[in-house]
Amino acid sequence: MEDYDVLTGERTGAHEDDASSQSEIAGTNPGDGAETETDAAPEPTDEMIKSALADNIRNMTGGMFVYSAVNRSLAPNIEPQVFQVYRDKLLHDAGSPTDPLEVMLIEQLALAHFNIGRLHMKSCCVENPKLVIAYADSATRLLGEFRRCTLALEDFRAKQAARKERSASIDAAEMPAPEKHNGKPRPSTNGKPSANGKKTSSGKKKAHDSKLTANGEVPECIRQRMGYAANGASKQTAAIGSNGKG
Repeated sequence: MEDYDVLTGERTGAHEDDASSQSEIAGTNPGDGAETETDAAPEPTDEMIKSALADNIRNMTGGMFVYSAVNRSLAPNIEPQVFQVYRDKLLHDAGSPTDPLEVMLIEQLALAHFNIGRLHMKSCCVENPKLVIAYADSATRLLGEFRRCTLALEDFRAKQAARKERSASIDAAEMPAPEKHNGKPRPSTNGKPSANGKKTSSGKKKAHDSKLTANGEVPECIRQRMGYAANGASKQTAAIGSNGKG
């Protein structure tokens, strides 16, 4: 029969039975010394906390700025997390850039966009003519900055693509040439005529192939060249005889 403590209401005679039953469920014996509890997670260090805060500043300030610009005039009841989701979707639609400067330009464009709309709304809601002109003028100037920032983003992306293409071409140029071409050794280019008769790297004249054909005859191209040489020699001899020299 189980015993209970009168003051605390806890069982006093069933602890040994509970320990044995728990060890049977876990598949261990009470005297084995096996630990059933999981180790506690290590406490975060100061460096881990600072790194996490820095990541939050980098990833959440854009949505926070847009929230501060919009919630007072347009959407006072929308939660800040909604603007963070908007910022993340905007970056995704913009190509998911990884360069921090490109991310900043996109966030600034979004902030300028909402501020332009807010200034236009204020120019329509106030009754003072001077304030109407001031708000409208501010919206117009901010619109010009928005367009210049858009052109800056396009120029930044174009230069970034050009740098990547240039680095890729440099890496391709620095790669060593393969020793074999189509499974055959590459021709020698150490200043001597190559085996296939093409121009060498030293810029010297190509080596012509003077071999005979399979049936022992001279190729047609060589015979034509020999005929041209013979005709030129006979013309030169005739010219010398007509001049009485030779």
